[in-house]
Amino acid sequence: CPWLADRERSKWRLLSRSDVAESVYGARNLPIMDSARNTTDAYVLIRLGDTQKEQTRICYNSLDPIWDEGFRFKLLDEAMIYETPLQLTVFDKDTFSANDPIGTVVIHLGTLLSFENSQQRLVGWFPIYDTLKGIVGNLYVNIRLQRIAGISLQFFSASSIENHDII
Repeated sequence: CPWLADRERSKWRLLSRSDVAESVYGARNLPIMDSARNTTDAYVLIRLGDTQKEQTRICYNSLDPIWDEGFRFKLLDEAMIYETPLQLTVFDKDTFSANDPIGTVVIHLGTLLSFENSQQRLVGWFPIYDTLKGIVGNLYVNIRLQRIAGISLQFFSASSIENHDII
């Protein structure tokens, strides 16, 4: 368990965890990726670090798709809030070739802890950015940091128990 101190160190360890609740409502003004139909078959791949990822369903034939889907990611290490951004990449689904990335929204979770953000929430339209084309649309998301109460424990070991007053 990543929260527990190993026996040799026997030190105080904070047992805390945070979850990131994330909702992808929709996108607007996406570029045309299927020129034959003047449309896009869009979905969003949401990644937190290298191990946690989720995906919305595919919204076919729309430049303004609506997904209205929610996801939850676990932050087992408090440092993840500051070191690991949430990446939301919008893709166009292709049947006979590789899916095409449209662009990405990167959100640094540390902004959820800023002085001005007492609700620990980010809500609104964020620009979808492509490295070659610049801004290629907008993505509406609702991101909330939920902290699970922390407690401190001290782990210790002794080879014998002597008679001491117990308080």
